[in-house]
Amino acid sequence: MILENFSKILKRSKTKKYVKLLTLWLKKRISKPAKTKIDKIIQSECWFAKNQCGDFIIIPKSQTGRNLTQSLYNYIQSIENVDISRFLHKNKKRKNN
Repeated sequence: MILENFSKILKRSKTKKYVKLLTLWLKKRISKPAKTKIDKIIQSECWFAKNQCGDFIIIPKSQTGRNLTQSLYNYIQSIENVDISRFLHKNKKRKNN
């Protein structure tokens, strides 16, 4: 449910900075009042902290929160791997032609 919701955000986004996009998406979900079940789940499992430079990090509250953040991160890594594979495949085709 959460991965599906985040995948919609990825499809609409034009950026390739997936980790930053995920962090901003989670921060937005945590910092605003919950409107959906997804917001409630994220708020109950994660919070964010900000350092003096203005950078922030998502921190899981429990093992479930760790599993959630790990799953989201693994999802992003798989998408980045697909993008790299497509890029390499296109470049290999160009060299062979």
